[in-house]
Amino acid sequence: MKILLATDVYLPVINGVVTSVVNLRDQLRQMGHDVRVLTLSNTGRFHQKEHIYYLGSVPVKIYPNARVSVALFHPFVREILRWRPDVVHTQTEFTTFFVSKQIAKKTGALWVHTYHTLYEKYIHYFTKNCRLGQKFVANLSRMILSKVDGIVVPIHKVYETLRDYGIAARIYEVPTGICLENFQQTLSLEQRTALRAALG
Repeated sequence: MKILLATDVYLPVINGVVTSVVNLRDQLRQMGHDVRVLTLSNTGRFHQKEHIYYLGSVPVKIYPNARVSVALFHPFVREILRWRPDVVHTQTEFTTFFVSKQIAKKTGALWVHTYHTLYEKYIHYFTKNCRLGQKFVANLSRMILSKVDGIVVPIHKVYETLRDYGIAARIYEVPTGICLENFQQTLSLEQRTALRAALG
């Protein structure tokens, strides 16, 4: 299959969303899928590196590394349209989400979205009125996610939250995978014994 992963944040930024996207990309490629990534560059410059398309963007002072692009249609997007992905899998709800919406619509691709962030946990940064903030997040999430074919959530709490928001789309619980190799080391018996003793 041809799969487009779209995210506003990507390497060299390191956070949970980026780690999840990189692991997903690697596993899909190992399974033989043709995977490309649409993301924002960390400059105003548009560029391409291998199968990664970087849209020029500008920083926004919402949170660290947050960026937006005002150029929603670019030759890269036309190239992706010619490639005709079978699946468009968005990972963030901002710039690349809306670009991907148009790509999915024009190509007829299945549109899946992973809802990584419970935004209602961050509304205290924007308003002291938590009830008003939660209502805003619920309405915005319901509006944004109304056209996707399916939603992936990492844990049951997010599933329940989206249902409480009144989101009717299919929701699938798929725990976020990790790369086990990063946590596996071969240690000798002496090293393990010393490590256990040092850690109590």
